[in-house]
Amino acid sequence: MYQFDLSVLEHLVNLNSQTQNVPGVTAAQKFLGDQFQDLGMSIEWHPNKEFKSADALIATFGRGSYVVTLLGHVDTVAKGGEFFPFQKSEEGILQGAGIADMKGGLSIMIEALKKVLPCISDELTIKVVISPNEEVGSLGFQDLFSAIGKESHLVLCFEPALEDGSIIGGRNGNRWYDFHFTGEKLHTGRAPKGSANVLHQLCELQQVLATHVSDDDKTKFNFTSITTNNEKYNVSSSEAFAKMDLRFATLNQREVFHDTIMDWREQSNVSLSYNISDDCPPLANVTGGDIVDELRSKLESAESRSLSCLHCEGASDANYFSSPHNIVVDGLGPRGDFFHSRKEYLIEASLGNRTHGLVQFLLDFVEKKPFAFSL
Repeated sequence: MYQFDLSVLEHLVNLNSQTQNVPGVTAAQKFLGDQFQDLGMSIEWHPNKEFKSADALIATFGRGSYVVTLLGHVDTVAKGGEFFPFQKSEEGILQGAGIADMKGGLSIMIEALKKVLPCISDELTIKVVISPNEEVGSLGFQDLFSAIGKESHLVLCFEPALEDGSIIGGRNGNRWYDFHFTGEKLHTGRAPKGSANVLHQLCELQQVLATHVSDDDKTKFNFTSITTNNEKYNVSSSEAFAKMDLRFATLNQREVFHDTIMDWREQSNVSLSYNISDDCPPLANVTGGDIVDELRSKLESAESRSLSCLHCEGASDANYFSSPHNIVVDGLGPRGDFFHSRKEYLIEASLGNRTHGLVQFLLDFVEKKPFAFSL
């Protein structure tokens, strides 16, 4: 059995790095920066020029033309802003704030780098990117991440594994709409039947969009908030504000959905304006299946269990690193559950198993030199 050093994980978990606690996140980033420097990596700090957050951390080793980027985040979420420290049970269960999402993944990353960096060939560059605010969408760093993704050939992300240990080869993108419907404010008793009613029109849009969601694709949407300028029973609102969360597996699905909204707007008898507050692209590998299969196989052997490479409906920072010319694999962190709660845990054995599988993959990768495609 792989002997995994828990000291890095324990120290990380005992640092209160909830996203809104900027000093705590900064302390955790500084600790990680020291770890990477001790491994011989050069580090850079990227301040957030748009939103209040700690700095993003980038560490680099080597100057080769083929870039392998390791991706993680140090910020955590806990209900009500609570903090709870590292705990270890006799049954091999580890608990603590953010231990699975994703400080366990960060500790796997560091442990693997200790084994792999001394063996890196001249053709390779290893880059590490740590977000300080992934839990709120890495606001302020999305363009930076996209640029690094375009320069990377292989991106490995250390979000927690799926429940059975499977890795993630695809993720839905998401687009967040802020809608503003405007119409007439009418007395409902005197208004002619069929008069323009912004809430009726909102419901109609929901029905139209529902016809464009089939069981055959991964597109889905939810209106998550609706507010109006009226609270009376006998008066219809002249304004309605709605938030909508759209999820999609491909950019084409997103555009078809958006075109449907625009076509409906042209035909509606109320005015609709909108703003897009977040537009996260999907993660969809279009090449490199043999490399993904090799990574899955190495983890499968280390875990002594059958693993798959699956699509996940939720998004992560990995989405921003995805491009048509690179390979992105997520879910390389440990097995665990109950993320963002006091019950969050990971299975200790999975730390060593997944580190071992990742190290074997990277060492074989260096030896076989599968650097056949370029950006």
